[in-house]
Amino acid sequence: MSQGRMKLMQILMRPDRSKLKGYQKQPPPKRWNIVRGDTVQVIDRRSSDYGKQGTVKEVIRSKMRVVVDNVNLHPFRIKGDPERGTKGQTVMKERSMHYSNVNLV
Repeated sequence: MSQGRMKLMQILMRPDRSKLKGYQKQPPPKRWNIVRGDTVQVIDRRSSDYGKQGTVKEVIRSKMRVVVDNVNLHPFRIKGDPERGTKGQTVMKERSMHYSNVNLV
């Protein structure tokens, strides 16, 4: 076998990350200190919204995520309907972010 084919075989045969010895999935917190209505600040330095503050609109505990008002905005397409006479448009909507990327203020 050639070197390129050997590397490809090694990549394809890699084990799943969850089965590796040092990898552990983070368990959900037993007690949530962030609830709906709290004021939080983004502490993730990689985020373009670093330092912004807002109120928590929604807490998704099963996925360990929160939705913060006017933070992490992304475009969301709404399809037009010619029968009703509405045009398609793009609306900015909040996306969820991991709860570890925000701190209580």
